[in-house]
Amino acid sequence: MIYYATKTQVTDKPLSQCEYEVLNELKSAHRSDDNCLYHTRFLFESDSLSLEEQLNYAKKYKHNIMRVTFSGKKSIHIIVEFPTKYEQFCNEYYKLIWQYFNREWFNGNCDRACANPSRLTRRPNVVRKDTGKEQKLLFNGCNQIDEEVFQDCYSQVL
Repeated sequence: MIYYATKTQVTDKPLSQCEYEVLNELKSAHRSDDNCLYHTRFLFESDSLSLEEQLNYAKKYKHNIMRVTFSGKKSIHIIVEFPTKYEQFCNEYYKLIWQYFNREWFNGNCDRACANPSRLTRRPNVVRKDTGKEQKLLFNGCNQIDEEVFQDCYSQVL
């Protein structure tokens, strides 16, 4: 089930005060990596790069990116998703897969705190309370990693 969140509370209802959603679906409303139903989504975000640099990365890999959301401040949240048929691989090697994409696609510039499956990500089309700016959905292609990218990742991770 998809869960939404404030900084302190997780709920299954997309309430207006929920600026976040949990990256991967959870089995219950307890946000932890062990409680993830799937481990197939990966979040990449960098406060150290300019918005323009971040958008360039998103455009370069657009055909393999599921969603891009402006945070309403100084970053974008890029979500990469594997098909569920790769769940076992993703679950077993989650952090190594995240490190692979950070290195290969983002030159190691992404925030390492994003390398866990129960991470919160900015919810698109919601106003961020601290800035009053909309967390805009910039791209929602629902694209998943293609077979060629999977094979390259697989060979580098194992």
